[in-house]
This record gives sequence, C-alpha cells and structure tokens, in this order.
Amino acid sequence: MQYVFLAVIGVVCAVIGFAFALFPRRTFDMDPLQQKVSRALGIVFCLLFFVFMVAGRDAESWAVIGGGLIGFALGSVPPIRRSCRERFVLFTPPAKPAKDSKSAKAAAPKKTAKRK
Repeated sequence: MQYVFLAVIGVVCAVIGFAFALFPRRTFDMDPLQQKVSRALGIVFCLLFFVFMVAGRDAESWAVIGGGLIGFALGSVPPIRRSCRERFVLFTPPAKPAKDSKSAKAAAPKKTAKRK
C-alpha cells in the first residue's frame, strides 16, 4: 500500500511538472488564466512537499521532487511541448500584437550621412 501511495504522489507531481513545462517560461508572457493556474499548481506542489517533509515522510518528499522533475523534463521535449500547445488551449502562449510597419518606420529616425 505504501508503494501505491508513493506512485500516486509521483504521478500527480509529474503531471504538475509537465504542466509547468508547457506554460510560457516568463510570467509576463502568460495571460491571466495561465498565471492563476500556474500559481495554484505551484502552491499545491509546495504544500505537498512541505507537508510530507514536516511529517517525516522522506520517501514521499522525494517522490514529489522526483515526479516534478521528471514531468518537467518530459514536457520540455520540443515535439511534445509543441503538440500539447496545439492540442490544449490553456498552454498556448497569448498572441502578441503585430507592430505596424509604417508606424515603426516613422518612429525610427532616419540616418543621414554627413558630408565634409
């Protein structure tokens, strides 16, 4: 029974780590929903670790860390990351507004060559 509990904890934390790998790396690249979900998963992950650590359950603490790292490593593989981002709307990065080429040219000062 103890090994089943370890496996369940490891799989749950691997799913959390996998989700962390699929989100954009920087917080300011996330939309508000992604920020909320990322914050909630981070709190759950930390609470699991600290509860097991304070309770003296070393094996479960290591299962939390190991599961999170394995999930993050699997989610960071580029083909897996790309396919999951295409399949699940939650993980797609928000679209950045395109800059207008005319306004970008108008804002940039023109360089002129000085003659002697």
